[in-house]
Parts: sequence; structure tokens; C-alpha cells
Amino acid sequence: MRYLLAIPLLLAALFSCSQTSSQWSVPRRDGPPFAQTFPDAAVLATTNDVRATRETLWTTPLPETREHHDRLIAVLERTPSIDTDHLLLLTDAVAVPGRLARDAKGNESVQVSIVTGNDGIQIIRTRGKGEFTPVIDQLLTMGMSKLSDPSATNLGRLVGEAQSTETMIALSDHLLETCDSGSSGDLERMLKGIPFDEQRADFATIVLLPRGRLAGERQSIALETLSFDSTKERLMSAVYDSLDEVPVPMLLEHIELLDFDSGRSSVAKAASSRIGPMTGAEMLAMLERFDFDSGKVQAVQAMRTKIAIADFGDVLQIMDASDFESGANQILDLLLASALPASAFPTLTAIDLGAACDAYSFDSGRIETLRKLEPHFQGTLDGESARELLNQFSFDSGKFECLQIFASRMNALPYDEQKLLLSSFDFDSDRERARDLLNR
Repeated sequence: MRYLLAIPLLLAALFSCSQTSSQWSVPRRDGPPFAQTFPDAAVLATTNDVRATRETLWTTPLPETREHHDRLIAVLERTPSIDTDHLLLLTDAVAVPGRLARDAKGNESVQVSIVTGNDGIQIIRTRGKGEFTPVIDQLLTMGMSKLSDPSATNLGRLVGEAQSTETMIALSDHLLETCDSGSSGDLERMLKGIPFDEQRADFATIVLLPRGRLAGERQSIALETLSFDSTKERLMSAVYDSLDEVPVPMLLEHIELLDFDSGRSSVAKAASSRIGPMTGAEMLAMLERFDFDSGKVQAVQAMRTKIAIADFGDVLQIMDASDFESGANQILDLLLASALPASAFPTLTAIDLGAACDAYSFDSGRIETLRKLEPHFQGTLDGESARELLNQFSFDSGKFECLQIFASRMNALPYDEQKLLLSSFDFDSDRERARDLLNR
């Protein structure tokens, strides 16, 4: 075991600099008032130069009045057909937290993503509560039936602007069949337009998965677009709930995608009720994806009734995945405590007992382990095998404790074998104590 190895450093990745919930750089909006810049708000739905209009809108103060927002709604009501660019121009003119100049220093209650559109112009996407937030959803639901350019890319852009789960579902109900062919490319295009992790997880979990649009490679694509363990865990758990049985390779792939042991342990627990029997090699492969013994122990705890142990070699390998003896002891306790046939503990031989001792650095650990394993040892120990076992110990005290554990398995050793066994002790006094124990 790697007891003396240094504990690996846990590196936290810094995710997309375009998204934050506390700091961002919003436009100063120090241009002329909106009514002066856009005397007829209908230009937002009709302009022939979306790029230039968006640039202007970026610097224009947004009126925080009911009249302004009623005017935006009226523009859309009068528009018989609208494309995605113009619909998003209308929603970009809604005065919500994160788009206002006073929010330039950030607001922890608001998520803001500043993305660069295909035309090279920056666009603000926000998620947060504000007086006029419902106006964005109203414009999206009104506009979806008038949309002239439905596509996977544009559905993603509209979902990325949606402020509520209800609006996301409404957009999907209306546009998904038209926009999503079921290809990996369409999924990538939809997800690319959704700026926030929670929003992407919502779309995958609430919309795509229940509609059978997240199988195979598409499931992997969706998971890989998520930045944080919490959202990955959420989608993984939803996938498991949708299956009769979780394939072991799927679980291993999912654990590989997570950054921290806490997430890995949670996913193992979520899958445990639906996963089939795991071989010792598969359990070892899972544990190798964990960083610390605490996480490894939690993974064994979650899967212990699912591990189909072939022989004691499996047990040793699983224990050896730990970095410290304390972790190995906890893993052994869990494997011994398992009562289901799939995880029945193997019958041990004298060679197995010696191998168990080899896994420990100190006599105390060897003795503790042998006490736990003794009920699973079948048969007897002859003088030679008993001597080999005692020679695993560094001191006479450990050898005597070992002899106490297995004395009942040494049935009337012949004189020559007993003499050979007693030669393992370094001191005459300990040798006499051992002889007395054997001859009781």
C-alpha cells in the first residue's frame, strides 16, 4: 500500500470566466436615454443591422418603468413574424438586475454571463429576480409561435435567455421537435447557447432526458458541458433513476468526469440501488478514481453489497487502493460486514493469512486483521505454515498474540513441527509461554 506516499494535492479548476454570480463587468450605459436613442422601439424588431443596434443598446440606459416594458410587448404583438436575433434584441432591452449600470460591482443574488455572439458583439445573459424579469419570459413565449428561423442553435439561445423553468419547458414543447434531429451536433448547438450550469442541467434533466433525447453519446456530451460537480451529480442521478439497471462502465465513466471525492461518493451512492454485481477489478477501477481514503471508504460503503468477490486476492486489491492502514481497515470491515451472496466473503487459506499480514507495516495492524479474518479460515495449520505466519511479525509479543488466535487450529502438532514453530520466538521466556499454550 502507498502508506508513505504524500497526499495528492487537490486542484480546483477555475471555470468559464464569462460566468459569475458575484463579479462581472457590465456596460456603463452612459449613452443618451432610451427614448432618445430609440424613439420608436419597433426598430428592435425591424432593424436591418442587428449588430449595430445591439452595440447601441449596450450603452443605452434601460428604463425601469412599466410603460417601457409595455411598449416592448406591444412591439412584439404587432410583429407577425420575427427571427431569433430580433426577438433577443427585444428581451435585451428589459431592465433586469445584472444589466443595469448600478450593478457594475456585482450582486450575489444575480447570475450574469457576458458572451460574444456570432456577430462579435457582447451579449448579457442574466438569471435573477427583478421586477421586470417576467417580461423576458412573456416576450419569449409570445415570440416562439412567430419565430421564422427555428434551429438547434436558436433554441439554445432562447432557452439561455429564459428566466424560469416553465418558460424553458414551453419553448421546448413548441420548438424541440423541429429544432432537434437527435444528432450529437444538434445537442452541442443547443447547449452552447445556454450560459449557466444550472440552466444546462435543467434543460438536460427536465426536458431532454424524459423525452428520450439523452441516450448514448448525447448523454456524455451533456455531462461534459457541465462545469461543476453539483450539476453533474444531478444529471447523473436523474439518468440512474431512468434506468432499470445502471451499467458498471457508465458509473466508472461518470466518476471519471467528477472533480472531487464528495461528488464521486454521492454518485456511487445514487447508483448503488440500481447497479448490478461488480467484480473486484471493477471496484478497484472505481477506487482508483478517488483522491483520498475517506472517499474510497464511502464508495465501498455504497457498493459493498454489490461486489462479487472471487477470492481473497480481490479483497487485498480493494484494500490496497487505500493510502493508509486506517483506510484499509475500514474497507476490510465493510467487506466483512456484507451479508449478501454477491459479496460473500471468501474462505481463507494459510497463504491468504500471510498475504493479509504482508499488507501491513506494523504488528498491531497484522493482529487486528487476523482477528477479523480468523472466522473465515478453514482447516488447520501445520508446523511449517504456522511458523511462516509467525515470521510475519517483528516481535515476540505479536507472534504470541497470533499463536493465541490460531492455537485451536494446530491440532496436536508433532514434536518436530512444534519445535520448528517455537524456533520463531527470539526469547526463551516467550518460547516457554508459547509451548504452554500449544500443550494445553
